[in-house]
Amino acid sequence: MNRRIQGFSDDALQMLTGYEWPGNVRQLKNVVERLVIMADETILDHHLILNNLQPAVSEGIETIPKTLEELKQVKRHIME
Repeated sequence: MNRRIQGFSDDALQMLTGYEWPGNVRQLKNVVERLVIMADETILDHHLILNNLQPAVSEGIETIPKTLEELKQVKRHIME
């Protein structure tokens, strides 16, 4: 993805390891990819994770983004 992320903050790691992950590894992988794309910082913190673990419907978005372009549109929508 050509992004330089140094890692996760301690509280973010704790949140990720404490989450149930109903979709197993595939869900975790997708969330981490989204976090990297959405991140403006090099350290991913728990605030970014909270925003990405909640259902997209709560932000007025009806479906989960399936492509990079859809995800970028969601980011623009959130940042408005």
